[in-house]
Amino acid sequence: MVAMNPRSMQLQPMIRSGIPPIDEALGGVVPGRIHLLVGSLGVGKSAACLQFLAASLRAGEPAAMITADDGSDLGALALYLGLDIEPAVRSGLLQLVRYRPQFA
Repeated sequence: MVAMNPRSMQLQPMIRSGIPPIDEALGGVVPGRIHLLVGSLGVGKSAACLQFLAASLRAGEPAAMITADDGSDLGALALYLGLDIEPAVRSGLLQLVRYRPQFA
């Protein structure tokens, strides 16, 4: 599967997301782009993002995740999914950014 790069107007190969249903439906994701997962509480956004991050880290690519999840909760979920993200965080290959929504 290929996608058009709007800057160069050339086709570029899609990369695997590490999430089989997404790869099957879309053929992968466009490299070098920001990918945003949104949805209701508890639908699996964090788990899907961790799978995507794991695929990136296996390929030796840097990754980042912006999340409202607590770091220890995210680490526990990653371990539950069989992923140890701590070495990548310590080395700087993975950046985790926690945001807190402001309530008025």
